[in-house]
Amino acid sequence: MEKRRTKEWYCWVIVAACLLLSAASIGMLSYFNALFVTPVCESLHIARSSLSLMSTFSTVTTMLLLPFVGKLYDHIPMKLLVLLGAIAGGCAHLCYSLAQNTILFYLGGILSGIGACLAGAAPITLLLANWFEEKRGLATGIAFTGSSLVSSLLSPVVSSLIGTYGWRVGYRCIAAGLVLTILAALLLIRPTPAAMGLLPYGGKRHEKLHSLQADGLSQRGTLRQPSYWLLAVGIFLFGLMTAGTQQQLVSYWRTESISQEIAVQMYSIVLLAGVAGKMLVGYIYDRFSDPIATIFCGITAACAYLSLWLCLGERIVMLPAVLFGLSTALQVILPSYLTKKLFGSAAFLSNVGLITTILYLGSSVGAPACAFIFDRSGSYAPAWLLYALLSTFAAAAILAANQLAKARPAQRSSREA
Repeated sequence: MEKRRTKEWYCWVIVAACLLLSAASIGMLSYFNALFVTPVCESLHIARSSLSLMSTFSTVTTMLLLPFVGKLYDHIPMKLLVLLGAIAGGCAHLCYSLAQNTILFYLGGILSGIGACLAGAAPITLLLANWFEEKRGLATGIAFTGSSLVSSLLSPVVSSLIGTYGWRVGYRCIAAGLVLTILAALLLIRPTPAAMGLLPYGGKRHEKLHSLQADGLSQRGTLRQPSYWLLAVGIFLFGLMTAGTQQQLVSYWRTESISQEIAVQMYSIVLLAGVAGKMLVGYIYDRFSDPIATIFCGITAACAYLSLWLCLGERIVMLPAVLFGLSTALQVILPSYLTKKLFGSAAFLSNVGLITTILYLGSSVGAPACAFIFDRSGSYAPAWLLYALLSTFAAAAILAANQLAKARPAQRSSREA
């Protein structure tokens, strides 16, 4: 018992390890891509939509692997899989740095998808589920801030590297940083508290609950619910809009005659606002009713895209940067939070896994779609107006899912569903 007391704090070390994993597997593998769009396209004389397809290859790869990752983690040690993810992510950026055309970018995208799957959301979700019975929402919010926090701090550094040494050196530096960050996380990771003679955070209070059957619907029962598919539509749209916008922001601001330095600074603000957004969205859903919180999220996202369309020039460019940064939290918090809230915990991992796959599907469509709109029209304005409209559709779908879930008879156990 004394050993348990003296090491109770280790659950927060696990959160720190998850923060490092999210910084590497989300931030370094994805968020920095926006800084390379213009220099790579100008250097290799390729269209932005063609380059953006590398993100599609990445998200589709992750999407296809997700259904099998749970079984991999059941049979292969977590640390080994995370290490393989680090190697795949590092090799992805090495492929980018050697590219003479889009082929190596697409190959790198596949490797990036493997890295994100093995060293990203899957181990983070498993670790937090193993180590936290209480305050899992807070722990999740802190863990996933790593992607935005580290990216915002390092974006000016990466941009300076690109400007001074070229984009190939920039990719190689990210490869090294990604591998080193994940190795640091591996030093801290302990897959379960039992391995250290500990209980999960809040475990003493919940020991009796573990003997009871988990509440909610089975996966088969959940898939029969229209509310589940309405939630999926909303999550798909948020993934589509966020992925498409984030990769094009720096290039968008450059097309509006905003200097490279200011554009990179604004991108850092987007990422910092994302840190606050993850905390804010979680707090709002905890503090207010789900419909009110969803309406707030929909309005914030719509205003972000309207401000991107309206607010041009260096003086007021910060407004859309902050609003969009806040809205990026939606694709991180809503899938897991709403899946458990609406459909229970009986088949949570299976249910949230499918929702996450749909999120990645939206991201894979969104990444090239925004660039395609620019290539066709010569402007990003049509995309921002379309996304403002889609934000209202996404919020309406989630509101409808919430209402249908409330109207459903009391949730049955997994054996009954």
